[in-house]
Amino acid sequence: MLKDVQEYSSPEVAAKLGITVQAVKSRLHRARTIIKEQINSQKFLIFNSTTGEHYVLS
Repeated sequence: MLKDVQEYSSPEVAAKLGITVQAVKSRLHRARTIIKEQINSQKFLIFNSTTGEHYVLS
């Protein structure tokens, strides 16, 4: 959150959390991977209001 949303640098995040810059990068990579996996496992229902058709994206 600090890096991606609040746009802190990796050294700033490391200082705030009391961890190394490498740990920040590692945790961020792990978190992004988990989020991508969760998004990829979801199905999305898309509705076309012009045609009235529904599409399922997975």
